[in-house]
Amino acid sequence: AIAILLALVARDRGAVDPHVGFALEPGFVQRYPINLATLRHHAQTTWHGSTAGQVLTWLVEWVLDTHVRVALYKLRSERRDTFRIRPEHDGFHVIGPWRPAYSQPRLDPALQILRDLGATTRTPAGGTALTALGRTLRGGTPDA
Repeated sequence: AIAILLALVARDRGAVDPHVGFALEPGFVQRYPINLATLRHHAQTTWHGSTAGQVLTWLVEWVLDTHVRVALYKLRSERRDTFRIRPEHDGFHVIGPWRPAYSQPRLDPALQILRDLGATTRTPAGGTALTALGRTLRGGTPDA
């Protein structure tokens, strides 16, 4: 996960909007506190001069805080319990296992990011295939 975050930060070429080229509806990114623009901001400011451990701790807190806020919003506005990490009196508890679901607005940008990182490539038939890097990131061997 850290290697992917580092690759995302390194891939940032300083464009005004790092989401240019993604098929996203206007205002989509602003609804989500964790996105490429906020990743850029924190990489350039918040984490400057921090140790790897401090950045990792900050990232975990950022993800947990964002998850809790989004889950509470959905619970309040949609009456839907979407907690996957539930805050309890004695700490956080993982609610699971859960299955990833197909989501077009998130899948296309995710596939584009994987292509940009060199982890996937397009097949002649128009599909997507893992590269050697993709297989390594997935946890397999580059030849598998």
